[in-house]
Amino acid sequence: MAIELQPVGEDAPTAEAPEETPEAPEETPEEAPEAEAPEPAPKRRGRPPGSKNKPKASAAQAQPPAVPVPAEPPSTAEASEPAPKRKAKAAPRRPRVHVEPETEVYEPTPPPTPRTAKRMAWQEYSQRRADEHRARVDAWSARLDRLLAY
Repeated sequence: MAIELQPVGEDAPTAEAPEETPEAPEETPEEAPEAEAPEPAPKRRGRPPGSKNKPKASAAQAQPPAVPVPAEPPSTAEASEPAPKRKAKAAPRRPRVHVEPETEVYEPTPPPTPRTAKRMAWQEYSQRRADEHRARVDAWSARLDRLLAY
């Protein structure tokens, strides 16, 4: 941004210049409020604050119209027996479809991998040890029961 320098002798603006130039017309105090009137606020959407809810139309229509009372009362036999209440209908069941299994040819299982074979052998060994231990405990408990009969 460059600053321009003007010589002092040529048309330099002075403090008296605003009095000589009537560019803006003078405003009277009455005209000032009209000129400065704020723009009208944009219309707001929705319900104004503080207003109450309207009653729903469905609630007013849901009430059945008044039924006139019949002139003759029903007979005593009909009045003493209450009308049977109807049960709510359950949703219809879908029909069961029986699907017959297709005959498949079963292939023999392939031999276990070495890792699987080792795991299976270890399980059998652990099960055999647990069974033997259980048998020893049962035998000892039976001996004590016979020896110390309370």
